Amino acid sequence: MSPHKFETANRKLLPSGHEYSLNVESIEPLWVYTDNEQCLSCWKPTHEELEMLNLGASVVLHCLTGASQPPVGITVQFVK
Repeated sequence: MSPHKFETANRKLLPSGHEYSLNVESIEPLWVYTDNEQCLSCWKPTHEELEMLNLGASVVLHCLTGASQPPVGITVQFVK
């Protein structure tokens, strides 16, 4: 999946200062909307990923935060 810049995005998060594990192939800049209480990002699956999802594959969330991560939620929505 690739990050998708959307109309209400108001901040771009850049990867820096992290040593990434071997299972993370690439980390792209991430456009988000934040209101200082929550941070939302949008992702678009490729055609191949859509096929995999239709065959029962799972969506996996990678968070570069160390030993733990904040609570997260994943939904499906139409976003401009």
